[in-house]
Amino acid sequence: MVDINYKLYTAAQVRGIDNAAIHEFGVAGYELMCRAGAAILAAAQAHYSTEGHWLVVCGSGNNGGDGYVLATLALKAGLDVTVCTLSAPENLKGDAALAYNDWLAVGGKVVAWPLLENASYDLAFDAMLGTGIDRGVGGEFQQAIAYLNQLECPTVAIDIPSGLNADTGCVMGCAVEAQTTVTFVGRKRGMYTADGPDYCGRIIFDDLDIPAAAAAGFCNDGGDLLTDDFLAEVLSPRRRNSHKGSFGHVVAVGGIAGMSGAVKMCGEAALRSGAGRVTLVTDKAHANDINLTRPELMVKAVDAKGEWRSLLSADKIVAVGP
Repeated sequence: MVDINYKLYTAAQVRGIDNAAIHEFGVAGYELMCRAGAAILAAAQAHYSTEGHWLVVCGSGNNGGDGYVLATLALKAGLDVTVCTLSAPENLKGDAALAYNDWLAVGGKVVAWPLLENASYDLAFDAMLGTGIDRGVGGEFQQAIAYLNQLECPTVAIDIPSGLNADTGCVMGCAVEAQTTVTFVGRKRGMYTADGPDYCGRIIFDDLDIPAAAAAGFCNDGGDLLTDDFLAEVLSPRRRNSHKGSFGHVVAVGGIAGMSGAVKMCGEAALRSGAGRVTLVTDKAHANDINLTRPELMVKAVDAKGEWRSLLSADKIVAVGP
């Protein structure tokens, strides 16, 4: 399995990993799509009731194919499923076409957009646009997004909410406001930045058992996801025979007269993060006041340019600007 649970990737990098798995490691594309469908069904069964009526809204690409696979698996599991398509099924290609044919083979039917305004559902799935969107959403897709957002039932986004930019996290005109997003292969950077968290809701990640080597050729410049147990994972236990001088010295320079808050919070953050000693270099107008509530912070008052330079040395970490 790919060890990318805490890595953030661009949409292009995720597509590259997906292609590598298919063309270099022999994992069939439709097999990956079937794994994705199974992951969506498992997530929906774990977090929502399997009683009632499910709606799956599909687009024309592989995101729609994931939706057809989900619908097929749900129907086989005895669930009541309606599939609505925004694209003519006969125009589907590749793995998405296979998924559609499998849906028909189990007796599934497709309802064309638009849906009835007064229809009622117990769970809805967004399988419309996926990660490839690079312009504002319009036309029937805009209408379908608005339709999903006004439903009273929860919505599960497949891979990423339609209308959300996978790289920036910005809404492209409009986007599905999902309560849960089930995403695959690699975590998309835009799901955790800007509008992403508000539109993705609960994020469930599945690497689809892609070989770890499939991701090796793709530079991870999208960042890393910090989890609740991040500090426990990256910081080793400290020796008992140690003292504050064993854990570094941070110097924070900043805070003009009347604006001591930011540099004070910077110093507090440094201490909470594990720095042994912290010195604040700040304006004389409020230097003494900082120690009244934070005696653990060392404070150096300055009033002239360059006066703080003597405090710097190679064994210190310096923060300038707050």
